[in-house]
Amino acid sequence: MLNILNININYLFKNLIFAAKKILTMTKEMQKVKLVDGTFTPVQASDVVSSLIDKKINFHKVENLQNWERDHSSDPQPIIDRINELEKAKSEAKAFIKEMKNSGKSIKIEGELKISIVD
Repeated sequence: MLNILNININYLFKNLIFAAKKILTMTKEMQKVKLVDGTFTPVQASDVVSSLIDKKINFHKVENLQNWERDHSSDPQPIIDRINELEKAKSEAKAFIKEMKNSGKSIKIEGELKISIVD
């Protein structure tokens, strides 16, 4: 009798934990990750911004190649457009940083990644 009671308690406990985890998962619909938060010299700021944007550009280049390897008729234009947008943003950021360098100012960079569920 004690074994059956012990098994039932273990079973209930496992189900309770499972239900609690499911509720926590369902209520946490968004995750935030702080990528960058600091004050930088213009040289450091340029390195940070370039590194982040270059990583994203490289991601899209690899994605484009993978799509092409899977399906030679896939349309690369949306990815090419995104790469061009990122290249433009990188150029604009570098120009802004160059202005700050010439004025002797420091640069504050804040970057937060928001991850959420899409239904």
